[in-house]
Amino acid sequence: IKEKGIISMHLSAPDADTRRMDITIKGIDDSPMLMVKLAENKMQSLIAEQQRYEKFLRETQQASRSGTWEINLLENTSVWSDGLKELHELPADYQPTIESSMDFYTSDAHRQLSTQAVTDAIAKGQPFDIEVEIRTAKGNLRWLRSTGSVEMKDGMPVRIFGTAQDITDIKETRQALIKSNELYQSLLQAVEGVVWEADAQTFAFTFISESVTRILGYTPQEWLASPTFWKDHIYKDDTEHAVTYCHTQTQQLRSHSFDYRMIKADGTLAWIRDFVSVVAEEGKPHLLRGIMVDITEPKLMADMDHLEKEVLEMSVQKDVPVKAILHKYVQGMEQLFPDMKCSVMAVNDDKLYSWAAPSLPASYLQQIEGLEIGPLAGSCGAAAYAREVVIVSDIAT
Repeated sequence: IKEKGIISMHLSAPDADTRRMDITIKGIDDSPMLMVKLAENKMQSLIAEQQRYEKFLRETQQASRSGTWEINLLENTSVWSDGLKELHELPADYQPTIESSMDFYTSDAHRQLSTQAVTDAIAKGQPFDIEVEIRTAKGNLRWLRSTGSVEMKDGMPVRIFGTAQDITDIKETRQALIKSNELYQSLLQAVEGVVWEADAQTFAFTFISESVTRILGYTPQEWLASPTFWKDHIYKDDTEHAVTYCHTQTQQLRSHSFDYRMIKADGTLAWIRDFVSVVAEEGKPHLLRGIMVDITEPKLMADMDHLEKEVLEMSVQKDVPVKAILHKYVQGMEQLFPDMKCSVMAVNDDKLYSWAAPSLPASYLQQIEGLEIGPLAGSCGAAAYAREVVIVSDIAT
């Protein structure tokens, strides 16, 4: 009691987390005993409040699976909260040291990481944020995210403090996602087709797998650079049917498949069978996901078999002339190979005569009509003369 009617008290607790509390109570009468009683009541109220705060802190740390730590650089001591001790599966009376805390790390790499983080923090006065793996006192493996800051006094570091949070579940989930993505990528590479995703309204592709380079010759970057790349590279005779059919099925939320020809990077054609799944949101088409499969070889084989059957059926009919049969065959071949111009020549008295050439210009046919075969009589004349396959890069020479 320093003066009449006023009592001043200073309370400090040994716990480093508890701050000193200053209490000053003004008296309401001249009774010193009453003043002491009021001071005691005030002290008990503050202690109860401090206990509630400590309980809240413990419960918060338990809920978040975290704890706090502190290193006193002047006294070379270490303090752990109850939450941090629980993360390490240690008893509440465990007294950590700077050296003993290193024993929980699972490898020298994690010890070096932690030591370097603390060293850099002291030297530079900067906070740190690291992830380390520990083995608890009961032998369980856990990943902790440890953050720390440095307290400076008169330009000198005096204390390092921070938090540690159990991120084992997050780490395992992250690693599972990485493995899942690696598996997904390997599956994409193993699939004999082009996996893709596109906007259901615009048909602009948002993803296409690397296999597009192997099958069609384009890089994914080239494909995704243009929102109309897919439509622009469908063979002209198939564009309207392919786009219209896909749009109609998409608007009806129907998964579908269809065949069409794509122009490859080298200018040749590839038959594609596209398997499409429609992803809807609120009853409307949102995304398209699918896989393009190159069916060029089986498609051509099937179509050629069909063409040959049609030609054979025509040939057994007595009233169908040979020229009509040959025209049917040649036109069918040109449909299968749009860049080819096919013809069938007859040889009579060592001279060439046109039987079927629906796509060759009339002026050209006139030039070779009745042409005498020979080793230099053009590709057809040379083939008829030698009775061998003749291939030339320029028929003019």
